Amino acid sequence: MNKDFFDCFGETLGNAILGAIKLSKCHPLIAPQVALSNLALAAQGLYEVKGLPTSPFPLSLIILTCAKSGSGKSEVSKILGKGVGRFEKEADSEFKKDYALFSSKKNAWKKEKEKLESKSFNSVEFEADLRAHLLKEPEQPISPQLITDNPTVEGFYIRIANSHCSQGFFSDEAASFLAGFQMDKNNATKTLSELTKMFDGKEIKRDRVGTGSVSITGKRVTTNLLFQPAVADALINNDQVYHQGFLPRALFMMTGNYHKQIEYYPGLQEKLATISDTEAEKFVEQFNDSIFRMLQIGYNGSGVADVATVARTLNFNPTSLKQLGYYKRQIDRTIAGKYRLDYEVIEPSLSRAPELASRIAANLYALDNYNKEDNLITEKYTAKAINLTDYYLKQIFHHRTDSHLSSILNQLSELLNWWEQKIIDGEMEEEVSARTLKQYGPNSIRKNVYALLELGVSEGMIKCSDKAKKKYTIMPRGDWSPEVSDTPLQLLHPLQFPA
Repeated sequence: MNKDFFDCFGETLGNAILGAIKLSKCHPLIAPQVALSNLALAAQGLYEVKGLPTSPFPLSLIILTCAKSGSGKSEVSKILGKGVGRFEKEADSEFKKDYALFSSKKNAWKKEKEKLESKSFNSVEFEADLRAHLLKEPEQPISPQLITDNPTVEGFYIRIANSHCSQGFFSDEAASFLAGFQMDKNNATKTLSELTKMFDGKEIKRDRVGTGSVSITGKRVTTNLLFQPAVADALINNDQVYHQGFLPRALFMMTGNYHKQIEYYPGLQEKLATISDTEAEKFVEQFNDSIFRMLQIGYNGSGVADVATVARTLNFNPTSLKQLGYYKRQIDRTIAGKYRLDYEVIEPSLSRAPELASRIAANLYALDNYNKEDNLITEKYTAKAINLTDYYLKQIFHHRTDSHLSSILNQLSELLNWWEQKIIDGEMEEEVSARTLKQYGPNSIRKNVYALLELGVSEGMIKCSDKAKKKYTIMPRGDWSPEVSDTPLQLLHPLQFPA
């Protein structure tokens, strides 16, 4: 993993992250997730980006964080969310005035409508007046609320239909959402499909009994979900859910032991030690002020309902495009090359990596340049975004591979127990061929017999007694290693992405 992870966010965002860690005492890997989600929430209403792919797409992000209770998520969310909170508070004051005026006009409009309806039955003239009056229905002001805490998808859709174009689908307790009704066997794929549509900025149409038809266009949604390790295992390691498309689009972070991870990042402790509380507060204040001002640009008093009315398109300069192109070629070679089986477990994430790098680069650029006319993303932002994308790929890679390794070890244990019992019962010779094991072994392991035998040989549990005939014997249990050796991850060809 990138030992300079905390240097990949640039000066403004990086300092804010370090400041937030210093002030909140949160787990060091949670602060970047919170900072990125607030940044994307502000930037997605201002910009779209053309990178890879070349057609414009949103700056929205999906942030998924696995952390145990007590990791400081709530505290760091408060610290880095003050810019959004300030915007909502100030805009809400104007919204209430506008809504009171709207209610008055709407009541008067309704009364006039009822009067014309009562007269239009007997008069063509009044019928024409009614049609003209219906076209003058007062327009409801746009709600400035940006973040919905712990929402359901259905409730979120209803709320954002008449809200600001930039929205946050945030949950600090995503376990209830991810493991509850929304994510049961019949709803998981559908729910994640809806969240994916939000990420892509596509039009969403919903027909529901009681709420009627809801059509949502021009919205940009950043998703930020925090959940416990048990939920992460069920979510990240569920192949059906993973291949559905939502997770490969996500920036997934698996937090571990605080002290071990502090030690893992060389220089992090030193960086935190050199920052005083006053400096930390200054860094965080600068970040929140930028977020507030970015949101103000996209909100004109009564609000903006559709991102198309304000969004500018960001482009990459020629050098940045070459970086992205090289990055994509490296990804493609990884997927199709001789090490493809090593990375098959995260192939959907690899396919999405160039787009994610483009989105991250655009967000980093937006934070530093939102008040400028220039719309060209330079190579320094692209290089940092590629490094960050590489880091997130490794996070999902290690989590999914560790799970698959555990599953394979369980299958190997099942094979060995079955094999030993067959020998004891006199139903099988001590030396057997791989073909025999594949033909008569337990159904649950037959398709993986060759891989399991190879793993068993490498761990000293099985001996290949005849390579030509592919015959094997079980080694005495007393000769087995007390533990499985270090994960096969160390044997894999490392991803080699450009800096």
